[in-house]
Amino acid sequence: TPLLIVRQQGWTLQNILFDAPVDAAAVRLLRDAGAGDAERDASHATIQGCRFASGQNAIEWNGGPNFVKVVDNDFHNMTAAALVNVVGAGVGTDLFTVIEYNRFQDNQSAIRLPLNKSVIRYNTIGLFTVTTGFGVDLTGGFGDNMVHDNYFSGDYDGDYVAAANDSWANNGSMDVASGEVGGAGADVPLTTAVPVP
Repeated sequence: TPLLIVRQQGWTLQNILFDAPVDAAAVRLLRDAGAGDAERDASHATIQGCRFASGQNAIEWNGGPNFVKVVDNDFHNMTAAALVNVVGAGVGTDLFTVIEYNRFQDNQSAIRLPLNKSVIRYNTIGLFTVTTGFGVDLTGGFGDNMVHDNYFSGDYDGDYVAAANDSWANNGSMDVASGEVGGAGADVPLTTAVPVP
């Protein structure tokens, strides 16, 4: 069971230390298919200035809440993924999520969300704890996401997966072996295109 399940719109979680369960998330953002007043919908949530210190997942999306902001948080020691979609829960048609100014370090994976028309910017994605981890994996998303001005550790073409029609550019990466990353002469080589698995 997650530590906290957000079921209604507009909640802000700020400046909280979360120690997630070993088999669940610290925070679950829930959106169900209820009709009218029976619907539960965590859309328009903001999670800011928090530290997610350990556990299975930090924040999980369940049912596709829209317009979520995840800003200026620290994520470390997650044994699955820091930000993740509940498998089989479905996604909304327009997520419009903003993930910015976060720091991800020593997680199995950082971001594994099927996003649509969302923004991922100004994040630092550090090393993963396993070789099968991902920095950013947008598999299953509807696409049209903007992924720019981040720092990506790892193999750009192996640890990062775009969705359809995404724009990925100006991300720092030391993986100059990937054709989509600028030359080794730059102080921090920059990405110029979506990763090619």
